[in-house]
Amino acid sequence: MNPLLIVFFTINDLKVGKKLPIYFPKRDPSKSPPFLPKQKADQIPFAFKQLPFAIYYCYYQEGDNKVLKIELEGENGDRVEALAICHMDTSQWNPTHPSFEVLKLQPGDMPICHFFPADDFVWIPVA
Repeated sequence: MNPLLIVFFTINDLKVGKKLPIYFPKRDPSKSPPFLPKQKADQIPFAFKQLPFAIYYCYYQEGDNKVLKIELEGENGDRVEALAICHMDTSQWNPTHPSFEVLKLQPGDMPICHFFPADDFVWIPVA
C-alpha cells in the first residue's frame, strides 16, 4: 500500500496508548512556499500546471466535521502534536475514496479521520 495513504483512522481509534500505523513524510517547513500579498495573488492565472510555484489548495466540506489536536508518540519516544479532522458523516462519499480501502469500511459506516501534513494549515471559525 502507498505509505502516503496511511494517514486515515477512525474516531474509535482515539484511545490513550492505542498504536496506529500512521505515516508522516519528512518535510522541512522552512522550504514551504511563502504566502503572496493579496495584490500578487489576485494576478495569478488559473492554469495551475503552468505555474512555477506552489499553490495552496483550499476546500471545504459540508457536514459535521471535528478538528482535533492530538499528541502522538513515535516508536522512538519522540512526541509531536498533530492536527486531524474527523468527518462525522461519510455516507455521501465516493465508495472508491482511499480511506475506505485503507480502513476496510464503506460510506457511512463510521466517522473517518485523517492527519494533516506538517505544512498544511486549517482555518477554524470562531464559535
